[in-house]
Amino acid sequence: MKKAILKVLKKALKSMNNTRIIQEGSFLTGKEAYEIINKILLYRILEDKGFVESGSSLLLKSSYLFEPLHEVLYGLQQGMYPWEEIPWTPAGKEAVESLYLELRQEKFSFAESADHLLGDIYEEFLDPKSRKGLGQFYTPPAVVAYIVEKALEDFDPVKNPYVKVGDIACGSGHFLIKAYDLLYDKFVKALPDLQKNYGTDYWQKEQLHKHLLEHCIYGMDYDGFGVNLTSINLLLKDLSHLPKTLNILKGDSLRPWEAEEGDPGKEKQFYLKKFDVIVGNPPYVGHKALELSYKKWLLNQYPRVFQDKSDLSYCFFERILENLRREGKAMIITSRYFMESPTGKSLRKYLQERAEILEIVDFYGGEIFKGLGVATAMYLFTPKSSTKEEEQPLQVRKLLDPKSKIDIHAPLQEVFQGESFENFTLSQKDLKEKRWTLISKEEKIRYQKIEALSTTTLGEVAKSFQGVITGCDKAFIMTGEEARDKGIEKELLKEWIKSRHVEKYGIQQNNQQLIYGDLIEDPRASLRAMDHITLYRDRLSKRRECVRGIRPWHHLQWGRTPALFEQKKIIFPYKSATNRFALDDGKLFCSADVYGLVVKSPYRDRISLEYLLGILNSTIYEEYFQSFGKNLGKGIYDYYPNSVMDLRIPMDPTLGLQIETLVKNILQGQEKKSLMAEIDQVLEEYFQLSNKS
Repeated sequence: MKKAILKVLKKALKSMNNTRIIQEGSFLTGKEAYEIINKILLYRILEDKGFVESGSSLLLKSSYLFEPLHEVLYGLQQGMYPWEEIPWTPAGKEAVESLYLELRQEKFSFAESADHLLGDIYEEFLDPKSRKGLGQFYTPPAVVAYIVEKALEDFDPVKNPYVKVGDIACGSGHFLIKAYDLLYDKFVKALPDLQKNYGTDYWQKEQLHKHLLEHCIYGMDYDGFGVNLTSINLLLKDLSHLPKTLNILKGDSLRPWEAEEGDPGKEKQFYLKKFDVIVGNPPYVGHKALELSYKKWLLNQYPRVFQDKSDLSYCFFERILENLRREGKAMIITSRYFMESPTGKSLRKYLQERAEILEIVDFYGGEIFKGLGVATAMYLFTPKSSTKEEEQPLQVRKLLDPKSKIDIHAPLQEVFQGESFENFTLSQKDLKEKRWTLISKEEKIRYQKIEALSTTTLGEVAKSFQGVITGCDKAFIMTGEEARDKGIEKELLKEWIKSRHVEKYGIQQNNQQLIYGDLIEDPRASLRAMDHITLYRDRLSKRRECVRGIRPWHHLQWGRTPALFEQKKIIFPYKSATNRFALDDGKLFCSADVYGLVVKSPYRDRISLEYLLGILNSTIYEEYFQSFGKNLGKGIYDYYPNSVMDLRIPMDPTLGLQIETLVKNILQGQEKKSLMAEIDQVLEEYFQLSNKS
């Protein structure tokens, strides 16, 4: 039924968007039109459930379609909401009645149940651009169920009948709806003991709905429309026993409402009492997508976790820990990037100091949020207590292959016990401030062997540099044929590659040329090149460095120093599914998605580029790097130097000569596959590594 409803609603949205529906009103925005559409859908649900009269007459009253949903519902049920005639435009009246009549068709019957319906439709209907701006992503039901069940598994209604469960970024309320369902079942089972301990006047089954909504379920979100839908989805659980108040509020949860002076408003009351449980999917919004004024506020408000390039989600960890009771628990799903990225260092330190982490489910780049490319993990944690004698072991559940398909429709407990996940425990002390490396004890022993015989980091013996940033590829990049046809001055042309051209040990043939604009000192001496570059003058002149007068408009944005490229070097892409390092003899200029690496002068007599090439391309070092490298999702890793240069390299001359000889044979065109296997065998024996099997 949901698919059919979505089709009808999308058709209605198309007719209502940018339509004036009342004579004195403005044209509807997409979101305003969608809110009205959902109110019509809600009316149909209430109509079939017998709480409002049948017919479209009430829909043509302004109070219902233009007031907040949660404020209207009580009046609708009691039949005492003040209705007023409004001056519809013909198009507006037709759009409302047309949608109502379509939803009156026999196939759309809501008499039995409509739980989750509005929220589900909201999740699928909201356009990707709006969703990305809000940092909202649809959370699969299996993930919601696992998080809520895990966070509430130890809850006992008899011991804590006024448990406070919150989602401070609730969206359309799926986590809170699941929490309601779970709590309701627990309270029903506990009713005899509740009545025995606290009396029978209050503790009756028909009172549980009101009790849960008035005292146990709390939600806040920046998106007011999602808040409305959360309210409705919860109220629809039992329209016969409406609560006097509802703790679902619109607001920025990162604002310290409880610390503000003055009379306690709803937002302050929301936070005055700490939570027993917090669940959810906090928004992850990159620093570039944040408004500058808000980013400055975050830097001032959350200096312990939020730095210049941090993600908005970092702040939610601190906010959650601030608002949990000492014995409270939180479980959330959010980006996993902070575990390995330099920008996450402050958050990692904060969590080590303030939280006891009980479980991490690392989806390791596997796709949970379809089509959004966000690598996620789930975190179960509680405030760190100084009274506990020893910390609990940290349970890790980790996807083995980020390219594996995860069955997000199956119960996750079953999925985690399947072949695609590994399960092991760590001590929280194993999570280092520099990066969190989630590997089993067996893997850790393997990499400790490598590091025990490799006391020198790659960064100590070599230095790296980024490729060229043109600022406008069309102005400076062309094929060799185009360069010849246009007569571009040969002394300005450089061979050019991008990351896709770099392979293990080799570089794909490429016919692209770079006009190295920084060599143009006198434009009159390079007329052919200038004729081409001038085609893009308007765009080039608007580059930040040109506007500031740092460099001439016809130069590259960041050309680097030509000598960096005109030397023998290892090159590698900054994003890749595997280690891909190649050797260049000094002819190639690279784009910004490629990095170069050369040995530092004090080490050139002790270590060769060929030796490093063999080490870095080996299976052993690929596994070693990917054990701590930043996983970007879908099996792609971040090969920025801040991680690559942390690899430890053995400085053994005998090993160096062995590897160098094998690599030179590969570069000379001998059997690559067998020689690579031989390199792996040499390293396996050198480090005394046992086979994984």
